[in-house]
Amino acid sequence: MKAARILVLATALCGVALPSLAHNRDGLSAAELTGLSASAEGPCREVSDGRVAVAGLPTAIKRAGRLEQHGVSCALAGDLRPAIGHFSQAIRRFPWRSQAYANRGQAFAGLGEFEFAVLDYDEAIRLDPKQPSYRYLRAVSLAEIGRAQQAVYDLEKVLKLKDRKVVTELQRYLHVKGYNPGPIDGLYGPSTRQALIDCVSEKCFSF
Repeated sequence: MKAARILVLATALCGVALPSLAHNRDGLSAAELTGLSASAEGPCREVSDGRVAVAGLPTAIKRAGRLEQHGVSCALAGDLRPAIGHFSQAIRRFPWRSQAYANRGQAFAGLGEFEFAVLDYDEAIRLDPKQPSYRYLRAVSLAEIGRAQQAVYDLEKVLKLKDRKVVTELQRYLHVKGYNPGPIDGLYGPSTRQALIDCVSEKCFSF
């Protein structure tokens, strides 16, 4: 299984590791799935949720958690379609958990179904707008379907663009990649933004 591919620049700028599955379709690592570790039950197996019965909130959360664990196990085994099924069942049980949407979004992205991934990241962000990894993951999928300006908008929310050292690093990166960010002065202006849009459009980042 390949190691998680992380956007090194974004990691340095955000101060957090933000993994992506978009270019890592041979399998997933535990670090790439948000908020849960793999189940100890072994390889992926189908789990029937049956009818979604009305239950108390603690029971619903527990059942959703078990289903999500099964989804993680499937994803780690490379069985992304069953993983999506388990994440979907978990969401039906408890639709207020942002991480379940993010995990399902990563599974969709791992299959190359980026439009569905974006929809799940949209919901994850709606539920938890302060979680930067969701915006980063959405940016990756947006870039894959040609929505570079929206991807850059998400990256702008994650990168520390008021820090001149951060912007200088970004400008140098863009310059090395063959884009024109304008003067390397640590100021995030129109030229740097356009260079970033062009870079994302051509997938020049190491997602």
